[in-house]
Amino acid sequence: MKHVSIITLLTALLIYMYTNNATAANEPINATTQVTIVAEPNAAALQFSAQQNLRGKPADALAALQRVVALNKAVSVANLALTARSGINGMTSSGKINLNCTVTVSPDKNVADITIVLSNNDHKMMSSIAVNTGEAIFLGSMQSPKDEAMTEYVFAQVSS
Repeated sequence: MKHVSIITLLTALLIYMYTNNATAANEPINATTQVTIVAEPNAAALQFSAQQNLRGKPADALAALQRVVALNKAVSVANLALTARSGINGMTSSGKINLNCTVTVSPDKNVADITIVLSNNDHKMMSSIAVNTGEAIFLGSMQSPKDEAMTEYVFAQVSS
């Protein structure tokens, strides 16, 4: 009789553990996309682009730009953040800057496929890339739509 009770108890415990693991694995993953736009004068931007490894070390380049902003030699144009469920499109805006993105996070939450469409006045940028979650990426640069003497750098970061 004790064997039957122990077997029943173990079976119930295994079913409970399996159900809880399956539920946790199927829970939706939320992802936050943060886009940072920094502008600096064109001459400084040429020098900055030549000195920085924008694609290879984007976090270092972003940190360098943020230091230049702190010295009032560059301008923080926008900091947009958007949280949406993995695989679902989301949109946010600030003034005439619009961010539309879809992020699909891997089940282990280490990698994200991201599609971003950024509109800044009449200037548009679209990118579709894979990124390690938590790491900054350089999306590109463009001439400022508000001031032709300025270049805007666009960075993004995804966290889940």
